[in-house]
Amino acid sequence: MSLTDPSLCPPYLTEPIHTMLDFLWTRPIPIIQPHGAPYDMAAEVLSGVLESIEEEEEDGAKEEEVGVVDFGGAAGRGSGGPALAVERKINQHRQSISKRPIRFVLTNSTSWTTSSSSPSPPSASSSSVLYIPESVDARHATASQAIIRGQRHLRTFFSTFHQFGEDSARRVMVDAFEGAEGMCIFELQQSDLASLLMVALLGPLSWLLLPFQRPTWTTLFFTYIVPIIPLLLVLDGILSVYRSRSIPHLLRLVNLASLNFHLEGGGGKEEFDWKWEYGKKRHTWPFGQMVWVVGRRDRRGDRGGEGESESDEDLGVEEGVEDLI
Repeated sequence: MSLTDPSLCPPYLTEPIHTMLDFLWTRPIPIIQPHGAPYDMAAEVLSGVLESIEEEEEDGAKEEEVGVVDFGGAAGRGSGGPALAVERKINQHRQSISKRPIRFVLTNSTSWTTSSSSPSPPSASSSSVLYIPESVDARHATASQAIIRGQRHLRTFFSTFHQFGEDSARRVMVDAFEGAEGMCIFELQQSDLASLLMVALLGPLSWLLLPFQRPTWTTLFFTYIVPIIPLLLVLDGILSVYRSRSIPHLLRLVNLASLNFHLEGGGGKEEFDWKWEYGKKRHTWPFGQMVWVVGRRDRRGDRGGEGESESDEDLGVEEGVEDLI
């Protein structure tokens, strides 16, 4: 449950808050974000995963192309959230090198929200984007959605995975093991003091950035006159920091989910180990860091120990769920 859940807040508060959060994901802020907006970093990581899968398949049997299914509630927001920005960046790059676009499916996930309002899918000109208007529970997506079940895909979570409780998060991973090619978790905060300090800046940032978002008179009133929107941004950010999991915590969840999956008889005839990569990189000066944990099926069965860090800011790479503590 989030403080900005539609069951707790009216639309004239939740909509500008979601717009602001999407703005922070997708629009670079001069000086404090010299390397671009956070979505640029997420797109780079996700594109690397997709390219790695394609390179591995060049050496073996040709498989069905891999798409992306986002579980960030993007289909219920007019902007499409960071997933739509990531899709544009990845597919524009692929078009420039004469590769086929990656198909993105945007869902309106309700496995962590209680909203019962009808989603309004964002507008997009790209033919590679598909929206699922009905609510999709990420814990049972494989069984409940034929469009997801029938496509090889990676599942993405842009600043939403921390919304799941421990049991729900484990079930989300188990369902990914059952029906997905991989899963990619991206968070803009960690459970630490530095993230709390960054969250405290959301209030002043909302005052500075709001004029660039075509605000309504109601939004202006509740930002500058009665600053409920900045207050909710900060309070909800503090709650997100509290709920965020460290990389070792996420990897322990991976092990628990893998154990659950095999105890429940998952895998069937086509069973693969999953390999996991993780890292972090500064997205906003001075303390903001993006954390990502990416897992995918290891169809080559490569157990090599090449898990070295690519830069000083990466945490490194581990291969094989069984090696993670």
